[in-house]
Amino acid sequence: MPKATLEKSDVLDALAHFRAQGVMRPGLLRLQKHIGRGSIPRLRRLLHEIELEQLEQLAPALLERVPDPISMAAARLWAEMTQSLEAKEQEIEAQTQARLAALQERLDKADAALNAQREQYEQQQVEYRALGEQHARLEQQFQAQSQALAVKTQETSHLMRELAQAQEQIRHLRAEQAEQAKHAAQREAQYVARLDIERQRSQDEARAYQQRLEEKQSQLAAVQDALAAVRAEQAAQRAQQDALERQLKQQLLEQAEQLDSLKAHRAEQQAYAEGLQNSLAYVMAHAEDWRQSCVNAQKRNTHLEAALRKAHQQISYLVKKQQNTANPPAEQ
Repeated sequence: MPKATLEKSDVLDALAHFRAQGVMRPGLLRLQKHIGRGSIPRLRRLLHEIELEQLEQLAPALLERVPDPISMAAARLWAEMTQSLEAKEQEIEAQTQARLAALQERLDKADAALNAQREQYEQQQVEYRALGEQHARLEQQFQAQSQALAVKTQETSHLMRELAQAQEQIRHLRAEQAEQAKHAAQREAQYVARLDIERQRSQDEARAYQQRLEEKQSQLAAVQDALAAVRAEQAAQRAQQDALERQLKQQLLEQAEQLDSLKAHRAEQQAYAEGLQNSLAYVMAHAEDWRQSCVNAQKRNTHLEAALRKAHQQISYLVKKQQNTANPPAEQ
């Protein structure tokens, strides 16, 4: 005994049947005809629920491959495309229903007229048997009615041909909808591939910048080690250079201020590097801002390297001067 209520499993089975035949998006009338029961509104609601479930199943895989703004844009594109296709399909179905209703009305009128003519013909036959003298006149009326019946039959055939043409137009429109959906899916796949390439390139640039930053930090540590060695040597020679210490005290204070400034710059660089690591995910979605930050960081690194070289030169000069003062050249 067939079921009276249309269920979601019935719609899924019908969709699988049409997809096996190469029809990816069959229309509501075609689905209803294949299932054999159910109203158009309930069929449309079940089909919409199935499409939402399929979209929810595809959404996690898409979100793992693309950033949030891209997934939102893809979701909006899919929703707009689905709404457009549904609106167009509803419009075509409404037009088809209207034309079918008009054709059915004309067929009903033709059938009614044909039935009326048949009743009139039967009545005339009775009158012919009752009134033999009117046989010739009734025969002429019968011929006229037969001709009118032939005309009605021709009109019915013409209406059937129009109905077949309307069904062919519906199939053509559905094929166009399937082609448009295919093109939209191809464009979406190309857009996601380009975004994956951009994200990979941003990640490579971020790793290269992090490597350069670590090299600069190593160089800064080497300079600090050299400064510590110089300070140790100065402490060992201080007992022998009391007079020179009073003269160089002011200069050493200035050098200490410069070293403090360099340490502050280094702290800023370290904080900046930590900020880069913490905001790496944000940088992937804002590649242009990240590139500008890289340029600014490179400029600051350049200034820091110049300051370190200048400090190293000044310290070398002071050490050489101290050595010359402690060991004056022998008088000739």
